[in-house]
Amino acid sequence: MHYGIGIDTGGTYTDAVLYDFIAHRIVATVKVPTTRHDVSIAVSRAVEKLLGSGGTAPDGIGLLAVSTTLATNAIVEKKGARVGLIVIGTVRQFSLPVAETLFIKGGHTVIGNEDDPLDLEALVDSLGEIRNRVECYAVCAAMSMVNSTHELVAEKAVGMIDPGKPVFCSHRACDDAGMEARAATVSLHAALMPIMDHFIKGVERSMQAVGLHCPLAVISGNGRIVTREEALHKAAVTMASGPASAAWFSARHTHGDALVVDVGGTTTDVCMVRDSRPLLAAQGCRIKEWQTHIETVDMVTRGIGGDSLVICTPAKVVEVMERRVQPLAMTAGLEGMGSWMSYEPQQRYLVMAAGEDDHGDELIGFLLENGPVTPAELKGISNRTGIALEKHLEWLAYKNRITMIGFTPTDALHVLGMLDIGNREEALRGAEMLARLLVGDKVTPESLSRMVLAETRRKIERCIVEFATRRIWGEAAAVVADRTENDLVTVSYSLKVPIVALGAAARFFLPGVGERLGCEVIYPENFEVGSAVGAILAAGGGQS
Repeated sequence: MHYGIGIDTGGTYTDAVLYDFIAHRIVATVKVPTTRHDVSIAVSRAVEKLLGSGGTAPDGIGLLAVSTTLATNAIVEKKGARVGLIVIGTVRQFSLPVAETLFIKGGHTVIGNEDDPLDLEALVDSLGEIRNRVECYAVCAAMSMVNSTHELVAEKAVGMIDPGKPVFCSHRACDDAGMEARAATVSLHAALMPIMDHFIKGVERSMQAVGLHCPLAVISGNGRIVTREEALHKAAVTMASGPASAAWFSARHTHGDALVVDVGGTTTDVCMVRDSRPLLAAQGCRIKEWQTHIETVDMVTRGIGGDSLVICTPAKVVEVMERRVQPLAMTAGLEGMGSWMSYEPQQRYLVMAAGEDDHGDELIGFLLENGPVTPAELKGISNRTGIALEKHLEWLAYKNRITMIGFTPTDALHVLGMLDIGNREEALRGAEMLARLLVGDKVTPESLSRMVLAETRRKIERCIVEFATRRIWGEAAAVVADRTENDLVTVSYSLKVPIVALGAAARFFLPGVGERLGCEVIYPENFEVGSAVGAILAAGGGQS
């Protein structure tokens, strides 16, 4: 194998590298915007640019390795498929963020004997009530890893009542006895399957488009290769795929322990390299409310990045939200729009159609005719209002049919002249609107932008400290993970290990974070595309 291509698809950018396995060097690198509605477009563009700049023909590529943060981002952004979770047994003490949960009598004992007969009548009645509110099902029965009968019967019942929708059973996903983590694992597989199906098929289309006929390797969350089928049917194994690749890359640039901090447009991911090897989560990965049995690198991820929505609260405080939007500076078609920002949640961002409407949705039709508007302006267009409108907008965003637009740290960088890849005038206009909300004429667009960057750094710092304190003291440390200042006490932290920086946004935020934490920040060569490098290294057996 002479050449390989590594690709990392994030929520904002798709990074790609051409790697020479014989010379052990990176030949070319590319970074292109991720096309969420069809990832094959971005992947094709990246591969074509790579082959052109590297002077390599498609038949000279022996391996294409891909990692992605799309699964992790979907959980952070709450954009997975709507799951109907069926819990069979006597467990009642847990709640997972799925669309619907049914608790049905049944289950088995630890030796596989039936503990309680399956209440099939209640299951059938309940399925009829929720079938129009879910897209797929996850089934978790007590001790199903010993006796899967009740899960299989439930699977058959779902197929008869709601045919065509995927059903995932926990006995096929993991063999741990803990019901909550097992339910979380199978629910995540169900929620993420459409996203990974979209991603993998998009990558395969792009390979066909550019004439690549080499094997495709998918990097899982523990840094190992998984098959195409496993990535599709056990989609949650790709959670932390991007951070795992980042850890592989970072391991080449350390000689001991280090924290790996990848600052992207959608999220900031923190993991660890110990003795120059990626550190795995002993109990399975945890992302937000989801504690799973899935083996991944030990990590913390938060929805803070260059494209996080910036708002001004009614208390006149700048806040960086854990919600991705498209930056004003990176959005065409905003020219001539008036002032629209306010303290109201429905007036903090804009909505625009992401493409042509081929489904007859009246909101999409309105957006195509009128251009970007606030969610408040969409009220009255349909019979949806309040929460119903918000849910419909979330659904359209999940289907990549609309785009949310707002002021972001990326816009703040444009205002301050630190970044010049988009339209500074739109960023400046957004900063002016936010500044007026804050304290009127006392705040300039420039001072407002400096506040935004400071708050972004503070939240990235919190993510790092949360990871470090949890490693030492466990989950309970999260309550004191933030730097706290009040009338009685100030709590601060310092790191004893260096930070390895990854991601194009890292150079804007991590120097200040490293200074506050009193640690060295390492910027390896090609750190902007480090996860793509890590993907091809992991797939190639860690060759360096």
